[in-house]
Order: sequence, then C-alpha cells, then structure tokens
Amino acid sequence: MHAKDFPPEYLIAVHRELLATIAAGNVADPKATPGWYCRYCTGRLVCPSASMEIELVERKIAYPLPEGKDGEVFIDQVKRVSSLCDQIIKHYKKRLHDDPGCVGIWRISEGDEYRSITDLEGAFVALVSDGHITQDEFMECCDGHIGKLEKKYCNRAGKPAVQAKKEFNNLLAPVVELKRKAGSLEKAKELL
Repeated sequence: MHAKDFPPEYLIAVHRELLATIAAGNVADPKATPGWYCRYCTGRLVCPSASMEIELVERKIAYPLPEGKDGEVFIDQVKRVSSLCDQIIKHYKKRLHDDPGCVGIWRISEGDEYRSITDLEGAFVALVSDGHITQDEFMECCDGHIGKLEKKYCNRAGKPAVQAKKEFNNLLAPVVELKRKAGSLEKAKELL
C-alpha cells in the first residue's frame, strides 16, 4: 500500500497521533498507555501498565462480558494480554531450553510426533503394488500442497512469475477448490 491509497483525513489523524506520542515520550515521567503499539515494545515483560491491564482483564472476566464500545475496548485488552502471555511462554521455553530446571518443576515437553512421507512416488508404488490400496484410494489420501507445486512449476516454466502463475492456475482450475479457514478476531478498518 502507498500513502496515496489512504484518504488525507486518515493520514492527518495518524500524523497527529504520532506527534502526540512523541510529545508524551519527552516528559520526565511518561505515562504508559497500553495500545496496539505494545506488541513492538521490548519492555513488555516488565511494564507496569501491561501488568495492570492483565489485572483489568481478570476482573472483567468474573462479570458478564461487555458488549458495544466497552466490548471493543475489552477485546483490544484481551488481545494484548494474550500476546503478552504468548511472549512470556516463549521466554520461559527459551530459558528452559538453555537452563533446564531454572523454573522448578516446569520443563519443555518433547512434543507430539507425526509421520511425513518423504518419497511420495515410492509410497505410491509400495502401497498400490501390495494390492490393498487402489490408485484412486491413494490419491484420495494425498494432500497436495498447492503453494509448493506452484513454486516448482514457476521455477521450471522459464517465464515471468506472473505469467507462470496464471498458467499454473489455469491448468489446475478444474481440479482446485478455494476454501477459507475459520476467521480470527480482528478490528474493522476505520478512519481515526
């Protein structure tokens, strides 16, 4: 996106917000106000405002969850607290990796194992020639990674990427279905 993609009012509002933030940071004892920008702060794990926000979220959970404008603010707080909790877990995983036992009885689990076929053609030949699985049954069980296939196709096509991608999509149009994952909670884009 370019600056020309945004209305002037939006850019002016962002400019004013930046100037206000810079001015607030120039005072001797700046007031920390949690916001979307907290995700970029390296001091989140020790920030008193982040701790207070966690307490606010904990208190609100005991009551009926807010809706309307209060719900909007609350969701922002929950998302920031969730992100902070993820950062804390990441910190402890790194510490436990470097120094097992540094946090009492906590440890890093091994994680679940899963199998991955490294030679799809070999697996196809082995299973189909065994006679217990047909070619069609094997193909029904395969998960084609379109992104990887597209990348290989484009690399070998010897054409500009845009043209190769268009050809790839045209070739697979009859056999590809576009699906959508479950959406995540996000703020609607709005002018400031």
